[in-house]
Amino acid sequence: MSYKHFCLASSLACLLVCFPDAASSSADIQTLKSLYRDKLDDYDTRIRPLKNQSAAIYINTKFVPQSLLEFDTSEQKFSMLGYFRIAWRDEVLIWNPDNYMGIRVLNVPIEQMWKPSIIILKVSDCLFACVCV
Repeated sequence: MSYKHFCLASSLACLLVCFPDAASSSADIQTLKSLYRDKLDDYDTRIRPLKNQSAAIYINTKFVPQSLLEFDTSEQKFSMLGYFRIAWRDEVLIWNPDNYMGIRVLNVPIEQMWKPSIIILKVSDCLFACVCV
């Protein structure tokens, strides 16, 4: 089985599926439709993508700074512009490429996938800047 990561960038608007190049696959449209059907027909965005629902899902978060907006030494505070890169393993969307003519990439709109609930707080207000619920 192939390992897949699903990364959510910035405003949770785009999904980056991190796989090898899709052009290497020689699958036909019927095989691709079959893969979509097999993986997404019963997919429920309300259920965490784990086979064992009592297990924890590990979500990797990383803040990617883009620019420094404000730096005030007298107030001892600063403001930054950036985004969070979020990644997790979706066990429901794993498949064996050999069963689907070598297809390794499946482009899925983010609205059709489970996403972690994320609350972003100011660091000065609490101990953690990002809370995944």
